[in-house]
Amino acid sequence: MARQTYRVVGRNIDTLRVNAHGPLGEGVLETMLALQDEAVAQRDARKKRRRDEARVVTPWQLDGQPLLIAPHGANQGMWQVLLFCPAARLSIGSGQLNGITAQVILSSSFLWQHGYRVAWDKVQVLLDELGTFTYQPSEVHLCADIAGKSADSLHDADFVRLGHVTRWRLEDAMVLDLPIPAANLEDRTTNELIVRYRQAETVSFSLSSPHSSVVYDKPREIRTHSQDKVWFGDVWEGNGWDRRQPVIRVEMRYEREVLHEMGVETMAQLWEMLDSMWQYSTQKWLRHTTPTHDKNRSRWPTTSWWKMVQGVTFERADACPGQRDKVRQFHEKRMISTILGYVESWVAWKAHEQGVIEGFDLYDALVGIFDHADDHYSDYQTTFLKQVEEKRRKIGYAKDKEAAAKQRRLASLEDERAS
Repeated sequence: MARQTYRVVGRNIDTLRVNAHGPLGEGVLETMLALQDEAVAQRDARKKRRRDEARVVTPWQLDGQPLLIAPHGANQGMWQVLLFCPAARLSIGSGQLNGITAQVILSSSFLWQHGYRVAWDKVQVLLDELGTFTYQPSEVHLCADIAGKSADSLHDADFVRLGHVTRWRLEDAMVLDLPIPAANLEDRTTNELIVRYRQAETVSFSLSSPHSSVVYDKPREIRTHSQDKVWFGDVWEGNGWDRRQPVIRVEMRYEREVLHEMGVETMAQLWEMLDSMWQYSTQKWLRHTTPTHDKNRSRWPTTSWWKMVQGVTFERADACPGQRDKVRQFHEKRMISTILGYVESWVAWKAHEQGVIEGFDLYDALVGIFDHADDHYSDYQTTFLKQVEEKRRKIGYAKDKEAAAKQRRLASLEDERAS
């Protein structure tokens, strides 16, 4: 029988949350609040159905995408201003919470498009425009995609983990196979096996803890939950995937408490510690093993698949430069399908009494929709062009001249304020 072979087809930071400590630049918060007032006015002028879509373009950009401002803050007022674009979400506050003035969350697609180092460099350029900050990692998800193993072969009992105990640092109980005190049973972190259509899909460990892990079937997750991430196939194929083998993602998650205990306080320390963090998590904290009759689970042998996981390094990240084109193509295909489906349903409803006239085609249907368009936009006090431009802003394709006009208007406000 041929020996099963495995291949690392992707490795990267999939989620990155960073705190910014320090003061905002002079007038930056005032400018943001003025833009936020515009967003509030835009929201209040709308009918209820579209109020939550109110967004205003700001003069700042990230990766060529204009940042939009919402008419509200975030997290029950902890953050005064909320900025976002497809690449990242940026929350701004007064700095009274542990000196944290801003917090940025980089999107998964942005991290994979450029690689985590380049993606962070782009974000830091933006943040340096807003203030004088020092940066502290707040949450990191490291992941490795391994081809060649089926999710059906994942069994919760095959994993030996320190995550059984309440605190991730209390590892003696697992190493020595000591019983967990009854008083701690209610506080134990949980492990969960998710099965879909009678097939194992996800095995998770200690999700409520500062250090947790998820092992899951990534292609199936894309098919069922994240179809706009089909570009992962290009990343994997560039690393030797044959587009047939199953791919399992092993994801290790670290929150601020764990990062602090690991000595990760700066971005430079994070880059330096990535491999050590992964080695700790895959060698000491969690292992996939071949069970034996030995009652001491820590002596169970590590599987060849997990040895491949343990050997992953993050010296380079796997990027997919064509990722945005793949996302656009997916959404275009889905929108065309949705549009045609609605047109077909509309025609079917309109023709329920006399049937469809012979020769009636899609052009005739679209003409009928056009005849109703003016009433629709009049009801919402807008126009087709205005809605197109608004959606371009939302997906990150706003015109440069629009952001430039905003910049000129803000500069004029600054001049008036100074005089």
